[in-house]
Amino acid sequence: MDSFCVAEVQKHNSANDCWLIIHDKVYNVTSWMNTHPGGKDVLLLMGGKDATQIVESYHVLSSLGDKLQSLCVGTLDSRKETSTPSKFYELVKERVDLYFEQNKLDPRASFYTWFNYSYVLLAMVVGYAVPLLSRTCRESWVLAFLCSLLLGIASALLCLLPLQDASDFNITDSPAVWKAVGLCHDFLHGGSYLASLHKRVSMLAKENEPVAANSVLKMAVTYPLMYGVTVMQRRIEDFAVLLKAKMTVGNVLVFFGAKTFFVLYRFVIPSLFMPFWKVVLLFVVSDLVTSYWLNVMERANKIKPAATVEEADWAIRLLKTTQDFAHDSRVMFFLSGGRSYQIIRGLFPSVSPSYYAQLFPIVQQVCREVGLQYTVRPSLCSALLNDAQHKKASAAPTNAGPEAVEPLHLIIDGRTYDATLFVKHHPGGVVIRSYAGLDATEVFRSFHSERAYRVLQALPSTAGGLERSAVITTVENDFKKLRSRLESEGLFKASFLWYTYKTISTLLWGVIAVALIRFEFYFISSLFMALCWQQLGWLAHEYAHHQVFENRIFNGLMGLFLGNVCLGFSVSWWKDRHNQHHAVPNVLGADPDIDNLPMLAWDKSDLDRAPDFVLRTIPYQKYYFLLILPLLRIVWCLQSVFFVLDMHNKNTTAYNKIQRAEIVTLVIHYGWVMATLAMLPDLKTVFMYAAISQLLSGFGIAIVVFFNHYSTEKHPKSEDLSTDFVRLQLLTTRNMNPGRLVDWLWGGLNYQVEHHLFPTMPRHNLKRASQHVMEFCKEHNIEYLCCDFMSGLKFVLRFLDGVSARVPEVVQERLSKKVV
Repeated sequence: MDSFCVAEVQKHNSANDCWLIIHDKVYNVTSWMNTHPGGKDVLLLMGGKDATQIVESYHVLSSLGDKLQSLCVGTLDSRKETSTPSKFYELVKERVDLYFEQNKLDPRASFYTWFNYSYVLLAMVVGYAVPLLSRTCRESWVLAFLCSLLLGIASALLCLLPLQDASDFNITDSPAVWKAVGLCHDFLHGGSYLASLHKRVSMLAKENEPVAANSVLKMAVTYPLMYGVTVMQRRIEDFAVLLKAKMTVGNVLVFFGAKTFFVLYRFVIPSLFMPFWKVVLLFVVSDLVTSYWLNVMERANKIKPAATVEEADWAIRLLKTTQDFAHDSRVMFFLSGGRSYQIIRGLFPSVSPSYYAQLFPIVQQVCREVGLQYTVRPSLCSALLNDAQHKKASAAPTNAGPEAVEPLHLIIDGRTYDATLFVKHHPGGVVIRSYAGLDATEVFRSFHSERAYRVLQALPSTAGGLERSAVITTVENDFKKLRSRLESEGLFKASFLWYTYKTISTLLWGVIAVALIRFEFYFISSLFMALCWQQLGWLAHEYAHHQVFENRIFNGLMGLFLGNVCLGFSVSWWKDRHNQHHAVPNVLGADPDIDNLPMLAWDKSDLDRAPDFVLRTIPYQKYYFLLILPLLRIVWCLQSVFFVLDMHNKNTTAYNKIQRAEIVTLVIHYGWVMATLAMLPDLKTVFMYAAISQLLSGFGIAIVVFFNHYSTEKHPKSEDLSTDFVRLQLLTTRNMNPGRLVDWLWGGLNYQVEHHLFPTMPRHNLKRASQHVMEFCKEHNIEYLCCDFMSGLKFVLRFLDGVSARVPEVVQERLSKKVV
């Protein structure tokens, strides 16, 4: 029998070539795709993955031995020994099978389940329709609020009952029924059944730890503010799953159709009966209730993080990390969607929840026989308290040895510094690793103050560094002299009066925008708001670069106010991304700013890693390039939210300290934005205002960013280029011809070359510095890149066209590999 490694199996993940791993044996299930009783979608989602748990837990009465034996094509050679089902699961599964056989019951058939669905739908109809049809309810805040609470609970139950049952395939044996029930969730809740199914199958395939699969859930107790965004976060994540999962055209149409219907019935139709701001407020209330309840149910079932339990068998690990609660309460059983028997559900997901109470004594008895504990808490409160105690215990310091950290050595001024233990405390984040083992002298000088030198001297160090060419050394020495000359001229000193004026005048654009709404100049107001956000982008950028105050705390506070509260961009997200960009601009695989897939490709290496469907659109990228630039603000806002939600998972002290402030300031931003939109008279005006302000400000920021760097060459990772900081900045950065309007509109970043060489230099001194930099470039025969707007745009489009022309080459390479 043939032997395969995991990487080989992972390649077989399509409808025409689908393999599975079950107990370290490899099965080719391609011929079974269309006749699989559970449907084709499930097998396709599991393609190339370890399906052991899902096969064991979803086939209660089915005997797959003969069928699987005929499909076996080999074994897995990546493990030292072949795994087998645990005695516990074999025994409990045998007892459960016997129970259904002796009582002649269908584990997936139960009228009780359909009654539960009807109750949920009735609650949704009441919570949604009463405020629309009853004038009394619309005019009474108390009644409208109660209806929103009811709708929120019903939406949560829609996720816990129909969606969960459809994802677990425990309602009838028909895949068509599963999809139909799942679609109720899609249209009424705004989520995606297929995305939920994909996440569920991925979790069972051991791609993610169950607790860590949703970062919001993991931080729910410590950061209770984030309970409320869980549902919205999942709706947004559905789009990421859409790209990852193998969806048919029909599934894509249903996906977007359901999202559109949800917007229509939750926002458009209610706005015909009440003011839009009230519609939004009631939606937020119901969504908060839904999010909180789903999180509470999730937390109530957890005993401790699964990662701390060293147990190979999934069934035993489930028992050790999961708890039931409130077995005596049928009301709690309904409100939890069966999660009060979560252990039973985890062991036998394909069994209808109506049988959980009957299966409990069977499973409990087997646990006693094999010496395992079945944990049941008397109530929901006691389950939550237990979870909180475990979280507190896990947060407490232990006497464990130091965590294994990848060594990190930096070379600065001819000495090699060991920064291994300093990485997690570095205020700038993991960008410090960009120069691991390399000479970081110039990049260190460009980003740091005198205080940073004192911190550097405290690190362990040894004499000696890399041997550097005479050309690089000469350029660096002259650049060091140039920097000293600029410092002596006071070009690194900020004018407090200038930045006071600039800050107040920029904020004034936003104040005028809000004031214009009061006078019903909605279109002009949206233009002012767009301009305010665009200018705030440059101003927050300067505070975050510590250009204004010598005290970095003051810069950080202003960054939070201007970036998070006013603009909606997380300052920590920006630092994490932007510092990396400054360190290695336009370096492929290192600079996050040029990683623009699936929309844009800047090098053949992008094409090599792009999915097939992306290669169909890339040939047209120069045509739609300008059309997607307005989306930049929306994309960056979303990236900011996701980054902030996941900051606690990053092994960086600075992020852990500031996460709460990031959350609160972003909540304030969206609060004042929603309040501003609530001042508008109708839904049409809201959409117009939001579109103009968001898209125009996005275009204003994006066109500057793309002109400055995307019009220059992209470079592969190489030690020579990475260590030549000065040449790297000059070769990958382009200035825009200066002018009073350009200087103001571009926020001084038309002097991008100077900004990259001296990122802490205040904006108002960049023009003076540019004369010195041009002389420096002329002296060392380095091209100083600067041109007008149209010329720079042509450079960008030329790069895009050049990469597009290589798509046929990449397609041919992939076809050749498939033939081989």
